[in-house]
Amino acid sequence: MGTPQHQDALPDNACDGSGDDEIEHERMSVSSQSEMACLRPWTPEMILKERSVQIKQRLDKAMSDLMRGKGQKDYEKPGRHGSEEKTKVPPKGYRGILEWKDNIPVGDWAVRFNNLIGCLIRDPRSINIAHNFEEQEFKCIKKIWEKLMDHYCLEDNPESWDYVIPKMAKLIRVWKSDLKKRYFTNLSTDWKRIYELDKRVPPFNWMTLIIEWEGEKKVDYF
Repeated sequence: MGTPQHQDALPDNACDGSGDDEIEHERMSVSSQSEMACLRPWTPEMILKERSVQIKQRLDKAMSDLMRGKGQKDYEKPGRHGSEEKTKVPPKGYRGILEWKDNIPVGDWAVRFNNLIGCLIRDPRSINIAHNFEEQEFKCIKKIWEKLMDHYCLEDNPESWDYVIPKMAKLIRVWKSDLKKRYFTNLSTDWKRIYELDKRVPPFNWMTLIIEWEGEKKVDYF
């Protein structure tokens, strides 16, 4: 990927941070087949496959109930889609220059930079919300990093990666917690949880989380 020309972006006066979008992983060196046999894949793919039938059946029933409850024309509620990415980046042809203090971005572009991270971790093409940060594919994390580099001069700070990666992990946790409160804890039926759901969340991944959280509630009960 070509690196955009390093140009100073005009100062951004927006500093209220309003809106809802508020290492490189070290590759393990394996020297033998026996060591490989003792490793478990980073992704819980096996678990998801075992539960995929249950998830699909549960989702199909929820969608059927939704169709009966709301009808074909009202199948999709105009829900939250998030603000546009273009509101979080410098003008076309420019890259934002961040100031850093103790490896924390400050200055005119800091708020929008953080908001862009929040926007990108909500993109289902990059992040699977059914997984924790540690379980995400590295190529997807790298894609987000490259997108940030497209719009901000992260190369100015050699330690910027050490800020961005923990920030991404934290924002994923916060977003998942917010989704749980809004669309799981506060709603009691599957079809309502699908109908009200933030439209950036794929229904299958969402149903995976619903089943996971219900299992946690049963454990807490006993």
